[in-house]
This record gives sequence, structure tokens and C-alpha cells, in this order.
Amino acid sequence: MARLLARAHVESNRLRAAVRRYWRRLALGAACGWFASSVLGAFAIVWLESVGVIRSEETVALIGAAIVWGGIGVGALVAYAMRPQARPQTATTKRF
Repeated sequence: MARLLARAHVESNRLRAAVRRYWRRLALGAACGWFASSVLGAFAIVWLESVGVIRSEETVALIGAAIVWGGIGVGALVAYAMRPQARPQTATTKRF
């Protein structure tokens, strides 16, 4: 159990450091994800209602919220994953 808690502590520190360093990138990705999921989610819900898959007002609100929150999370995740990576240093060759 102590190993699990120590591992969770280390991973939470890594997550905190990543959020502290890339918070602007995460916020912009979340905003783009929110916008895209709001627009595309609205079309998806209208289509699902017209087909007859969704029939309840409560279900529409729940599915809409799930689509938007999912889009926010995916947008932030994609923005973080597309951050610039450090290039590995190659061995320099000497020229004579």
C-alpha cells in the first residue's frame, strides 16, 4: 500500500509540474475543444433526435453536457500531446 501511495504522490507531482508549465497551452486546447464540441455536438444531438434515438428532454441535456465536457478534455489532451518535444542531442563529428 505504501508503494501505491508513493507512486500516486510522484505522479501527482509530475502532473502538477506539467500543468504549471503548460497551463496556457492546456487552456487554449480546452477552449478549442469546447467550441468544436459545442458546434458538432449540437448537430449530433439534432440528428439523434430526428432519427429517434433520443426522446427525452433530460437525456438531451445529459448527452449534450457529456459531449461538451468530453470535448474540453480531449482538446486539452491533444494540445498537451502536441507540445514541442526536445530533440535528442546527437554526437558531433569532428572535422579535420
